[in-house]
Amino acid sequence: MRQHRQAHMCRAPAAAIFLAACVLCAPTLLEAAAPAPQPAKSGAELEKAIEANVEAQDYQEETVPVNAQVIKAEPAALIASGTGDISTTGPCQEELDQWCAAVKPGEGRLAKCITDQLADESKPGYAGTKTGEKCKKALDDFKIERSDNINRDLPLAKACKADAEKLCAGNFEHYSILGCLREQVEELGAACKEEVFKRQAEAANDWRTDKELKEACEADVASNCKDAKSQSGEVQECLAKHRPLLSWDCQEQLFRQEVENAEDLRLSIKLFHACLADKKTFCADVPPGNARAKECLEDNREQPGFSPACKLEVEKMMESRAADFRLDPKLRVLCEEDIQHVCGFERDSMDTVVGYDARVIQCLQDYREEIQSPACSARVQKIMEYASSDIRFDVPLAEACFEDRQEFCANVPPGSARVIRCLQDRRLELSYECKATLFDQEVRMAENIDFQFPMKQACSADIKRYCKDVQHGHAKIIRCLEENMEQPAL
Repeated sequence: MRQHRQAHMCRAPAAAIFLAACVLCAPTLLEAAAPAPQPAKSGAELEKAIEANVEAQDYQEETVPVNAQVIKAEPAALIASGTGDISTTGPCQEELDQWCAAVKPGEGRLAKCITDQLADESKPGYAGTKTGEKCKKALDDFKIERSDNINRDLPLAKACKADAEKLCAGNFEHYSILGCLREQVEELGAACKEEVFKRQAEAANDWRTDKELKEACEADVASNCKDAKSQSGEVQECLAKHRPLLSWDCQEQLFRQEVENAEDLRLSIKLFHACLADKKTFCADVPPGNARAKECLEDNREQPGFSPACKLEVEKMMESRAADFRLDPKLRVLCEEDIQHVCGFERDSMDTVVGYDARVIQCLQDYREEIQSPACSARVQKIMEYASSDIRFDVPLAEACFEDRQEFCANVPPGSARVIRCLQDRRLELSYECKATLFDQEVRMAENIDFQFPMKQACSADIKRYCKDVQHGHAKIIRCLEENMEQPAL
């Protein structure tokens, strides 16, 4: 292919020479012949048009735009490049000749090659030639334009044609076919799911490639986040910090992306980069998806050698998740039936809520004795254990005691129930709301040693020695310890 591109000046077909002569000799004829709108192409006709343009691009020749409609449920889209890729004759020509000469143009292959090169350039210690700013902008523009219509994204449209026709035809609840596919990702075929994930990863990195988020939040970004970089998820992080100031539509789309990205560590950009080494050390054998890697990092965050930077990001994620069950993929799946059965009213009332809402999580905790699924019950117990050890994971207590914490416990670091213990020590000075919520939480947590973090830590050896066969819950372990208070070794 490199030979093709270097030889393109020698190829000069007769038709091209004739056209050049026409341009020089009779410009008025070209001006008069404005192109008519193209009919939409699909199937073999589309493949033929794309392949002709790919061949032209292989020789660094200009192409003819193609009007594509692979998926009938979305309008046809004009592919200006004619190949569904960045142009070999555009701002990236030099970079493509240097790094992507062996890559066949078309269907985003050249764009991926430059994207991979940029990823290499971002690694510590890279000392080679770097991609020019004009090429970077051309790549960004290509991805943004491609995200506007699935028919402009040929690999995605082809991989998802059958799934879109099956799941999204006539589905008017979604703004785009891709939005429909994202929401039903577990129903997709393997090829479609893989392509959808790639687009989710692009959108997690650059908010502008999420069509719904871009259109809903453009004004909010200009008002609140104009200094944030478009890449590396910086805009989404900035928007989250300014959530109360955002328009309703922007809040809704931001939360929607957060819920969708909660499934996979790789879609949480800052968390992923902060925890890359820890993932390799503590969770090397944990496959991606279904929040498995995130849960592994949670479980190991107190281990020696776990990096402070990763722990900080993991606990930020846990804090957000504690505020809304929709951000907890495992809870959503394991407790789907119990949520509807036990907490249906709370769940239904959240359909119009675009921000965080902890009502379902609190309902599951309040009525955990009514939960039917053992897996759901175990997940709720784990959530309660987290809440008992850190006020950040107990939304009602954190909200009720926000000002009290600032006044009495501002210098107390979170974790190991330190802030909760500080509030208990200042009980008589607390505001009425904080005092009442603290008492409610103490009653809720009193019946299980697993919810008594300091006691469980202090008594772990004695529990193993005297109460190892005693079932947890209903204060049985606590009573067992009380019954063995006179033991010399206790």
